[in-house]
Amino acid sequence: MLKFDIVNFVCVVVNLLVLYVLMKKFVFGRVTRIIDARQALLEEKNASVAKAQEEADRLKKEYEKSLENANETSVQIVKEAKSRARAEYNKIMARAAADAEAMKAGAEKAIATEREKQMDELHVQIMDLAVEAAGRIMAEKSSPETDKALYDAFIKEAGDVDNAKNE
Repeated sequence: MLKFDIVNFVCVVVNLLVLYVLMKKFVFGRVTRIIDARQALLEEKNASVAKAQEEADRLKKEYEKSLENANETSVQIVKEAKSRARAEYNKIMARAAADAEAMKAGAEKAIATEREKQMDELHVQIMDLAVEAAGRIMAEKSSPETDKALYDAFIKEAGDVDNAKNE
């Protein structure tokens, strides 16, 4: 069994006190310094992480703002491009309408010129026929029946010439 011996007890207490003093002098100081250094290192890392997080948040906000500005800018560029395209379309359509109108006027002028030319040729032929008819009338004896026959022949030839020109 266990006995309580005072000498043993005192020796154990003295040994524990000496061990405590030695541990405090050689071990506890170093361990405390290491723990304090580690604690400072952790606090420094936490501070740098917090600073990096703040910087990342700031950069994220700047990025979102620039992205929003880029979206607005792209919308504005598209609007301007559509506006320029619409103006160019209107300009091209106006030019095409003017060109078509000019071509139409030129064609109408060419038709009128051709019609005048045909009318002039028709007048010349009619005059030739009139001169020829007058020559026949003068060459033949004139009577109302021959005048009527010559007149009918003249009208028929003038009609044939006019019909041939219109076809």
